[in-house]
Parts: sequence; C-alpha cells; structure tokens
Amino acid sequence: MPFFSFCQLDCNSNNIDANNICRVLYSTAASPNAATNFEDFLVNLIKGETSYSEREKAEIVSGFFNKNNSCLICGDDSDVKIRENEHLLKRSISSNGYQFLEKVVTSEYYYFDFNYYEIVDGEK
Repeated sequence: MPFFSFCQLDCNSNNIDANNICRVLYSTAASPNAATNFEDFLVNLIKGETSYSEREKAEIVSGFFNKNNSCLICGDDSDVKIRENEHLLKRSISSNGYQFLEKVVTSEYYYFDFNYYEIVDGEK
C-alpha cells in the first residue's frame, strides 16, 4: 500500500499543465536515461524534490498517474497537426518515447491501472 499523498489534478484548471508533461516526455525521449529523467521530472513536479528511493519514486508516479489518468491528455501537435489529442502513454508509444512506459511495465514497483477508458474531447 502506498504511503505517499499524491497531487490530484483538476482537469479544468491549470495547476499542472498536461501539455508541459507531454513536452518533457518528448524532450527526454532521446536521452540514454529517458525513463529515469522523465520519472525524476514527475517526482520533482509532484513532491518538489527527487531524493527518493526507486520504490518510492515508482509509488509517487504510480499514484499520480492512477489518480489523474483522465487529465493526462497531450494536445494536438500544433506545428504540423499530425497528432490529435491523445493520452500521454498512447502519445509516448506513437512518438517512439516509450522508454518510460517500458520501465512501468517491467518494474516490480510500479502499479499503473491500465483498466480505464481514454476519454478525449468527451469521447471514448
């Protein structure tokens, strides 16, 4: 059972910008440590620091994703209009930034709930 409290996004407010999270996912994707860099960004965003064990980081990020999965929608690609709005994890696969998702599914510490519907623009 996780022992951290997690920030809850308000999908209608700007307390945490999902598009900014998406931008960081893109910018870290080419790094040799892409998954760790993205994980550290999220932990810092949520907790204000990154000095946690791997297990604690996984719990922090898992809790954040599980509570906020419906808010983590990347906006359309405004430069070339190739991608429409879609969930962050789906976008990570479509843009070859899947290292973080690979870490999530192979780590014993992560517990993402993948049993939810992706709702974008009010549609499943």
